[in-house]
Amino acid sequence: MPTIDRDGVSIHYEAHGAGPALLLSHGYGATSRMWDGQVAAFADRYRVILWDMRGHGQSGDPRDPARYSPALTVGDMAAVLDACGEERAIIGGLSLGGVMSLAFHFAHPERVRALLLCDTGPGFRNPAARRQWNERAEARARDLEARGLADAQGGAETRLGHHRSAQGLAGAARGMLAQQDSSLIDSLPDIAVPTLVLVGSEDKNFLAASDYMASKIAGAQKAVIPDAGHAANLDQPTAFNHAVEAFLAGLPAPATGSDLEALIALNRDYIHSVQHGDVRRFDEILAADFRCSNPDGSLVDKTGFLAQTAQKVTIRGLVTEDVRVRILGDVAIIHARTSYTTATGEHRNGRYTDVWARRDGVWLAVSAHVTR
Repeated sequence: MPTIDRDGVSIHYEAHGAGPALLLSHGYGATSRMWDGQVAAFADRYRVILWDMRGHGQSGDPRDPARYSPALTVGDMAAVLDACGEERAIIGGLSLGGVMSLAFHFAHPERVRALLLCDTGPGFRNPAARRQWNERAEARARDLEARGLADAQGGAETRLGHHRSAQGLAGAARGMLAQQDSSLIDSLPDIAVPTLVLVGSEDKNFLAASDYMASKIAGAQKAVIPDAGHAANLDQPTAFNHAVEAFLAGLPAPATGSDLEALIALNRDYIHSVQHGDVRRFDEILAADFRCSNPDGSLVDKTGFLAQTAQKVTIRGLVTEDVRVRILGDVAIIHARTSYTTATGEHRNGRYTDVWARRDGVWLAVSAHVTR
């Protein structure tokens, strides 16, 4: 099976089938083998991508504690998608894999077509609760160091596959299972992709967390799998696969590479037209019902915006940074930061959010919100 070298840490991954990409991440102490049933169920219609987190399964188990972190795990996930040639994917995971799926969306929302959050939670906002969780993670790491892999088994998902060392699992407990802040739970209202929150009816530790995520993520669907515990896909595979299939079948058709390329090019045109006062180009790419919220709080229609554009440009050196494109069927949202220099030589920064809609096969800007 293929591996990726991530600065000396080998990351094992595998891809099965063809179709829209579905990246599945396993739970703590488990391996990619926990998803074999989903490969059998979905690989005839989807490209199911599995992988082993660092410290787990066939992936590397570095001794340096600094080689385990959520940021490195998110980077591993991005590298797996890159190795598979997938720009965007349905991102899913169970338990720790669900947490890392949220973290991946937090870092790379433009690469997430949809989220599948199974028997998981978004972490804690309360520092005391987070501290108690981290104390349990540390105790888990110490037990592994003291008793070895014999102490590694937990739920059904952890009894599939093998690990290289107890040291790797201990490093993952301290660096990946432990939580550092409330960024993920705070990010839930910002999730704008289709999301399925799935939990086993007997997974008592995650029922409340599942309710919370489903309530905070706009439009999220929730499925409770009867008579299933923490590993719902293993406890009740037929019901689990049925719930996932219904969710996947309802997703908008995946955007083509040409859509992303077209929107990136249109975004460049938009910024170039702002800097150079290009009324003609704006007239071509703005929808007739376009509206813009200006930094001063005013709201103008297309005619008003073109009039603004025709005025003398007083800024220079306008550039964009951190451009993020989210394609949701026939609607796309572009977020970006800007930097520019004023007429008096002052360097400033801003941010904008543009909404584009595909109408009769053509992408047109329908809304813009600008802050400076």
